[in-house]
Amino acid sequence: MNKLIPLVVLSSLALAGCYRVTVRSNAIPAGPPIEKKAHVFLFGLVGGDVDVGCTPAMIETKRGFLDWFVGGLSLGLYTPQSTSTYCAMPQQQVGAR
Repeated sequence: MNKLIPLVVLSSLALAGCYRVTVRSNAIPAGPPIEKKAHVFLFGLVGGDVDVGCTPAMIETKRGFLDWFVGGLSLGLYTPQSTSTYCAMPQQQVGAR
């Protein structure tokens, strides 16, 4: 039984992967991204809204090793995500290009 616990832990770490999802619109990005943490609960079923105060041109959601580690420590009750939001260029500036 004592040999089984490290095997389970190592298998879990090996099978847990990082991922990135990018959603793009037809808008032109203006400036650097706004980086925030999305606070998600119950294995990603509740929460995750990030308000940046602009119309997004592109949103990138990532879950890295640290996010998975925190989710594992909380047994999936809290699983943070890293988000990068690129604001869209205002329509007045798009027409001037």
